[in-house]
Amino acid sequence: MTMQAMNFSTSAWNAGNLASSSPSVQRSRGAFLAPDARLASEARNGNARALALEAARTLVSEAFVKPILSSLHEGSMASDAFKPGTGEKRFRPLLDAALADRIVEGSDFAIVRTVADRFERSIARNQQQVAVGGLP
Repeated sequence: MTMQAMNFSTSAWNAGNLASSSPSVQRSRGAFLAPDARLASEARNGNARALALEAARTLVSEAFVKPILSSLHEGSMASDAFKPGTGEKRFRPLLDAALADRIVEGSDFAIVRTVADRFERSIARNQQQVAVGGLP
């Protein structure tokens, strides 16, 4: 079997499994994504806690998790047969960013809560200054 045929058969198998997954599995996938979509929507509508939490997750993802994932790839001592190709090297930062976001969203890091609390206090202070009539 050629590599092209193997890739096609693997793709067809994956597509069949995704399409045939039960409605409960599809709902759970949607529920997995729903909290962050809800949080982003609340942040855009002015909810200070949601805005602070979204900003804290982004900060932790970009400042801590993404560099760790990048360093794991850079330190790879794979043999020539298993080294990443041009496409993988080019798109790896996108994959790392997506994985970092998922890691932070799916975990309960104390640093996210701490940073969100500080952001929320800062937002409240700025809103009070604006309400009094001064610029923050």
